[in-house]
Formats: sequence, structure tokens, C-alpha cells
Amino acid sequence: MTDAPDPPVADSVFGFWSSRPFKGAKTPAVLHAETRLHEDWLFIASLDEAVVSIHPPGGAAPAHDFEVVGADNRRQLVFLVPQAADPARRSSVLSSVAAADKAGDECRVVEEAEVLREPRLRNARLVFGCRKVRVSPTDRLQILHHLGQHSGRSNLLETSECVRTTPEAAECVLALVTEGTVMVDVERTLGPEMPVWRVRTEADEDEGY
Repeated sequence: MTDAPDPPVADSVFGFWSSRPFKGAKTPAVLHAETRLHEDWLFIASLDEAVVSIHPPGGAAPAHDFEVVGADNRRQLVFLVPQAADPARRSSVLSSVAAADKAGDECRVVEEAEVLREPRLRNARLVFGCRKVRVSPTDRLQILHHLGQHSGRSNLLETSECVRTTPEAAECVLALVTEGTVMVDVERTLGPEMPVWRVRTEADEDEGY
């Protein structure tokens, strides 16, 4: 017998929301977005090159929302604070941060206003809206070949023009972003000149790519 899904709960900004699973290139395990704020933060963090992996909170009764491992292998506890958080919630977060700091943990408090910053949030949502787009092997090779011919970096329009087997050209490029193969600059407005580059792996560097 399977567990019943969590019932929808009132979200301060986005109305009713049911906890939903999230799995991306930087989440070794399936995470659960308890609110839209959690999901939006996961979208954004997954597109941050300084983030290597995102994990669920550790501990029996964790006060933080996620744990992040950075490129320098440092672990950071992330606390998300909704705009409508009451003073008791904010006080609880600050107390938890102080306790974590005292224990030697690095913490980051993320206000909802930071998550909602545009055009980054809109771009992140657009990117992850393409995660189920199927990219054929031919289109994958064409995209990576194009980037390789331009020192690993191009723009969205020229990279999309490499797609041959589907009219959803830009969607194919963005689908590769969600799997961690290529990256785009979500800080810039989505347009023809949006930078696209290939994500380098240790295997690529060993082979001289």
C-alpha cells in the first residue's frame, strides 16, 4: 500500500500547493518542494555553477531547508524565509542560524524577494519547463559539436539552429541545461544573444576538451 500524497496547503504568495518531487542534475536524491518558494529556489540553485550538489536537510529535526555543497566542497545550510513569515518564524530562523554558526556550520538565509528576482526566476522556470523535452542523439551531437567548434561557447539562437529533427529547437538546448550538459546565463533576459556554454567535466579535461 503506497502512502497518500500530502494534502495541499495554503501558500502565502502562490495559493494552494502540494508537496512535489524535484530531481535534477545536482540533486543525487529526490528532494521535495514543500512550497512554490522551495521549488523556485531549487530551479535557481540548479543553474548556479557555484553549486555542485543539493541535498535534503540532515538531522532528526532540521531547521534548515536544504544543504548545498559548493565547488570548493564546502557545505552550506540554506534557510528560506517567505515574505509573509511572521516574527516568530524569523526569530526561529535566526536562532537556528546562530546555533548552526556556533556549531561551525556555514549558513545562508535566503529571503523570498531574492528568489523572486527577475529575469532570473522567469528564465529558471522556462528552463525547467523544458526538462521533459526529448533530445534526439542527432540533435545532442549537433549542439555539442557546434559548441566545440566555438571553444565551448555560443549564443542561444546559433546553438538552436543546430537542431534538425524537431521544431522545438530552443527547447532542446534548454533541456540539455536541465541535465547539466550545457549552461545558459539566466541573469540575462531570454533572447537570441543569451550565452550558452558547455559544462566541462573532469573527463573532458582529462581528454583535453
